[in-house]
Amino acid sequence: MNLTRPENVAKVLAEISVGFKGDGSDPAAADKLFNAQEVKAILKGAHDMKDALKQTTQSALDQGAFGAPWLWVTNSAGQSEPFFGSDR
Repeated sequence: MNLTRPENVAKVLAEISVGFKGDGSDPAAADKLFNAQEVKAILKGAHDMKDALKQTTQSALDQGAFGAPWLWVTNSAGQSEPFFGSDR
């Protein structure tokens, strides 16, 4: 199943039972872990997060970012400067 498609992710989320361990065993509980409203909220959150990532990435590119970590720092005088380098 192609989990890059939202409708497939929704189907999988709707089928997960309480007690799911992800090890291939079938949980005894018949109750579903997520109801339809929760599945919809999860998919909306994922979509919103993807949009935020796209916007943040575009903003960084517009400011000249060319790698990571890329920090745009503003001092107390209001002067801003980009920094690129090791994150260690």
